[in-house]
Amino acid sequence: MLPSRSPAVLACLAGLALLGPVVAGAAAPASPEAAAFRTAAAAECTAILNQRDATAFLTARGAALDLLYRAVTNQGPPPADEVPGILAALDAGILMLDAARDRLAGIAAPDGPDAAAWVEILAGGAAAAEPYRTRRDALAAETWDAARIRASVVVVSPGFEEALSQLGFERRDCAVVFSAAGVVPGHTGFLAAAASACAAIVERRLAGGYDTASATVLAGVTRSFRGEPVASDNLVAAVAAMLAEWRATEADFARVPVDDVTDAAEWQLMLQAARDRIAGFELRAEALASGDTARITAAFARGVAFRVVGGADLASLGLEDRDCRALTF
Repeated sequence: MLPSRSPAVLACLAGLALLGPVVAGAAAPASPEAAAFRTAAAAECTAILNQRDATAFLTARGAALDLLYRAVTNQGPPPADEVPGILAALDAGILMLDAARDRLAGIAAPDGPDAAAWVEILAGGAAAAEPYRTRRDALAAETWDAARIRASVVVVSPGFEEALSQLGFERRDCAVVFSAAGVVPGHTGFLAAAASACAAIVERRLAGGYDTASATVLAGVTRSFRGEPVASDNLVAAVAAMLAEWRATEADFARVPVDDVTDAAEWQLMLQAARDRIAGFELRAEALASGDTARITAAFARGVAFRVVGGADLASLGLEDRDCRALTF
């Protein structure tokens, strides 16, 4: 099990506001071009986090936190022999944040609401680096300026939150691309592969109408509960789509290498949850194919199809900040 490394906790401690709160209400892509842009942007955010030097990123954050703590508690500047190392750590953090923003800026959004939202996301990236710059400059100055350091906190603009919502990135890697460390040493193979698998699953579900199929199945469960007729052509198609998706999801999870898995038991629970969904949708598909009203009603009763509630503990896996949190079970 990994220790907690939530960017929300670490960023608040360091006086670095978390860029990317979870908000609801993503707007559907206005065009195929907009959908392609969102897919490309999401993929780049995932790649940035998978490739980031987590140790250097956390070292920079720790240096920023130490300076803030010294300023708030009136301890004065750090010892002179420590200053070069702190400056180097902050410089590395600035470079990583600037590089992330530059990579994302290379992806052009089509004209319209998504373009305006993307500008806000990029502005958030620039803002994320400012506390590091301010504290670095304050430390390098001839006179220790505690007030300047105390004031060096990012203020998340409402526009950033709205941009995440517009693009559907609330629970995606792009929500934390300027605040999460990425993959921690010792588990890089597993974490990068698992995060990439989750990203691929999310994208496939977006393209394949997963939410619509899920809502159709839920309506069938509701009709079963009310004693109303359950079967319909739409429900047959929705169950088939959900079954196919869960088979694909399980296959994606099964391909993730586990030599350096963070928590073997939790990852097995993730796989078991997917297999449980496969079994449940097979049960429902077979019931619908039988045409037996009583069997269909029973298969769509609440709590009948699935034995595993929810998925794994993402925090134990070190995936609580990645696209895996956008998956529904």
